[in-house]
Amino acid sequence: MAGAPEGGCTPEAPRLLRQRGAELRQSCEQCAREWQAETDFEKKFLSLDTWIRVFDGEPLASLHPKEDENAEVEALEAETLGDGGAAKREEATEEIKEETKEKPKVLPRFAKYKRLKEALQLFAARFGDDVLQMLVPKILEAATAEPSVEDLPIPPKAKAPKVPKLREVAEANGDKLGDVQSDLLATSKEATLSASGAYSLLANLFLLNVQDYQQDLQKLYLSSAKAAPQKILCLLTFFHFS
Repeated sequence: MAGAPEGGCTPEAPRLLRQRGAELRQSCEQCAREWQAETDFEKKFLSLDTWIRVFDGEPLASLHPKEDENAEVEALEAETLGDGGAAKREEATEEIKEETKEKPKVLPRFAKYKRLKEALQLFAARFGDDVLQMLVPKILEAATAEPSVEDLPIPPKAKAPKVPKLREVAEANGDKLGDVQSDLLATSKEATLSASGAYSLLANLFLLNVQDYQQDLQKLYLSSAKAAPQKILCLLTFFHFS
């Protein structure tokens, strides 16, 4: 049949979550380990910020820090000198500088989602650093806790007809407006989620791991509005008490 996939297989419908299954679990576990390993908040958030960008589709390799330039010089220096110290350090250093001077300097990484950072700081000020330490791993665990969420397809983005148009249709057919609205709802595509499934989906939304539906929250993470951190704080508080 013309246009049919090779082998007669129907292609899988796009899924709502960008990362799923083992990939999602590994990413969440690695993010949680890095968050818990760091003692400095700035480094903690930089690690979380990096992983959120990965969940949002940015390549991990382009976000991980590269080797420090001084470390690279020291490694080349040790290789030149050898175990026996055959060459003098001063002479070797000049050769090493020649090898490294043409390489581009590694620029320091900066956090992208600064409003989220401010919200986490507000959360720590309100509930304490120890509670914040446990909050992020809790959200990461929730993102993988409900496997049924991973099978959700991307729902269609259909605009509902405006009320005046509905009224015109109802009047033309002699029906009530409420009956027409009920008919439209009955024909729409819906997905039923348990409470745990909704909680898991919200955790993935927090991580920007939801395709096509993360823009509003991402805009909040990037917003310059003074109220943005407070709005994100409400979401963090929800996760804390759930």
